[in-house]
This record gives sequence, structure tokens and C-alpha cells, in this order.
Amino acid sequence: WMEYLTQMEHFREGIALRAYGQRDPLVEYKNEAFEMFNELRDRIESSIVANIYRVQVQRNAPPPPAPPLVRQVTESGPGEVDGANGAGR
Repeated sequence: WMEYLTQMEHFREGIALRAYGQRDPLVEYKNEAFEMFNELRDRIESSIVANIYRVQVQRNAPPPPAPPLVRQVTESGPGEVDGANGAGR
């Protein structure tokens, strides 16, 4: 892209010489700038396609599953204060 901008700058500087050849510099600039842009677009497309074909997808092994969480749950009834020995009765 930067190369294209440099080329356009040099082209812009030299386009005035086209008037000596009895050609309209504006028309010449438009035509050649359009052609240069199409060439740039073609190079970009070719580069993208080349890079896409070089891509190699690598899959990482999934991490091992985490061990299940185990909770110690103590159940108590309505009349039990200490659920283990029934001392509340």
C-alpha cells in the first residue's frame, strides 16, 4: 500500500509532461491511476489467497475435566438441634 502511494506521488509529478504530447493530463491521470489501483488490488488479492493457503489450523488438546465438587451436607429435622446425635430432644 505504501509503495502504491509513493508511485502515485511520482506519477502526479510527471503527469504534466503529457500536455506536451497533446493529451489532457487530467484524463491521462484518471486512466493511469485507475489502472495502477487495479494492479494494487490484484496484488493484494493474490497475497491474501497465498496466505490463506499457507494457514495451518492447529488444535490444542482440551484440558482434562475438573474433578466434581463434593459437598458435605448434613440434614436435620425440625426438632433436631445437633443433627448427628439428636441431643436437642
